[in-house]
Amino acid sequence: MDIPDSFKNKLQQVEEREARERAQEKAESARKAQIAQKQQRSEQELYPQKLELSRNIFAWKDGFRSSPEGKKVKKRTVGEVELYYGGWGHLQIPFDDSGSWACLLVAKEFCGDEVVISYRAGYKAQGFRAYFDFKKTEQMAQKLTHAYLQKVWDHLDKGKVWKELEKELW
Repeated sequence: MDIPDSFKNKLQQVEEREARERAQEKAESARKAQIAQKQQRSEQELYPQKLELSRNIFAWKDGFRSSPEGKKVKKRTVGEVELYYGGWGHLQIPFDDSGSWACLLVAKEFCGDEVVISYRAGYKAQGFRAYFDFKKTEQMAQKLTHAYLQKVWDHLDKGKVWKELEKELW
């Protein structure tokens, strides 16, 4: 069979491009693994601060829940009470930060005896990719990043949460 040189050349170009793309993907994967490894080490070093932030967040939740206003909200709540909404906060590098979202909320158990703080994360409109319920501060400190916990605490401590909660009142 006589195969034209133009076809052979095009096939070779496609194979070379695919090989370059595979090499780029491999390099990118190695780069992300290295970043994740560094992040993991850094998060381990920051664990005492993460634990303190988690304790502050739980204390805020407990203080609000036991306040007269919190008790009123508890009576009215059938869903969750959102504490913070922002980018991903767990130890996983998202596909593209621009479409990543996460929220930290007091879960449905807010109305029951056991109150948990729930973390939910997703990408664009694709639903949850991560879902954690925290009953203890240690669980939160282990799963979430220092930067995220700091953002949550700043949001609560500086009172920004109240504007968000006002929007949820019906």
